[in-house]
Amino acid sequence: MTKTQQPLVSIITINYNEVDATLDLLASLRDIGYTNKEVIVVDNASKVSPQKAIKAEFPEVKLIMSDENLGFAGGNNLGIKEAKGDYLLFINNDAVITEGTIEKLIETFEKNPDAGIVSPKFHFYNKPGIVEYAGYSDMNSFTGRNTTIGSGETDKGQYDQMSVTHFCHGGGMMVPRHVIEKVGPIPEEYFL
Repeated sequence: MTKTQQPLVSIITINYNEVDATLDLLASLRDIGYTNKEVIVVDNASKVSPQKAIKAEFPEVKLIMSDENLGFAGGNNLGIKEAKGDYLLFINNDAVITEGTIEKLIETFEKNPDAGIVSPKFHFYNKPGIVEYAGYSDMNSFTGRNTTIGSGETDKGQYDQMSVTHFCHGGGMMVPRHVIEKVGPIPEEYFL
């Protein structure tokens, strides 16, 4: 995909009393080659405002200051209202994005136009090279439990292929705008 063909991606993250982690994420987003993006940070009423730190280092970031902690759902919904992208990437502020991730997520939608949400494979933030998430198993109807695929394994590329998952991970998920327009925003009954 050439830069002129790149769809606009709105990257939305929530900050709540973790400005250093948010700054690390923003630095990783600045360093990737995907250029047709807007970055939106929603501050969920942190005790110390991150406004000065974020604007000093990342003036291009759209910063939304909430007067109250709206949680994951409410904070992301504030970001959705401001987002202009064809795709919205919701990502935890304690993540660092790697080169090619956005392109691969978009490619998944292009190959699977019926997909509604796509999550990338994650490594643990404090344990690079160790898989945190490569999908979820189906929920057991008797126990109400499922398992995280790959969690704790050394990443040897065993989960580098596209696969169906029963649940996406809220720590990093891309959704096409048309899906949000069809089903609506994140239900705010789910604070986290």
